[in-house]
Amino acid sequence: MNSPTKYSVFYLPGMAGMLSRDRRFCQALREAGLDVVHEVNWVRWPWALQLVNLRDRRGHMQAAERVVSMINDEAADREIVLIGHSTGAMVVLDALQQMSRPVHQAWWLAAAISRRVDLRPALANVGKLISLHSRGDRFHLQFGTWLVGAADGVHGRSCGALPHVGPGCDDSKFEQRDYEVGWRELGHRGGHLSVLSERFAAEYVGPAILGGGIVK
Repeated sequence: MNSPTKYSVFYLPGMAGMLSRDRRFCQALREAGLDVVHEVNWVRWPWALQLVNLRDRRGHMQAAERVVSMINDEAADREIVLIGHSTGAMVVLDALQQMSRPVHQAWWLAAAISRRVDLRPALANVGKLISLHSRGDRFHLQFGTWLVGAADGVHGRSCGALPHVGPGCDDSKFEQRDYEVGWRELGHRGGHLSVLSERFAAEYVGPAILGGGIVK
């Protein structure tokens, strides 16, 4: 009899760092059946300087190196899953580009990344990259990244608000999921922070990870 698949999840928060809502999201993933969830508080600057974290490419790369090192220390029989919210999605992308060990799944939740970033180097190292976007994320990922720039420095609407259209967008490993009205019942109302709803984590994201990226 085959033993159940073991997962190790690495969660990267947005530019404000690991806050109570992020910890509740991670706890909901554990309650959904993902026993090992690492909370990686990657930010280098305090909450008051969170916009610096948004554009801190050196910090993103250093955090990605740390994540890769942590993944290399995980047991070989565990499937690796990366989840990045907002700016944390940039760290996920950087980590995937550095990986020597295959990653089972990666998730972008409201990614603060430009819509034309090249995904191809990252997709070579992951089984599936799933990006959840919402046109309702107007303040942060439409107006905000148009004004101050996305995590990769590009000014414009981000792929956490509208579909990614750059290199790699048509790769079968990359799946984009637009906001669904039914998610409102799970606490995700289409905004930048509601994607971190505990119910959404417990009843959608967690089960989807356990189902190989597929919602049962």
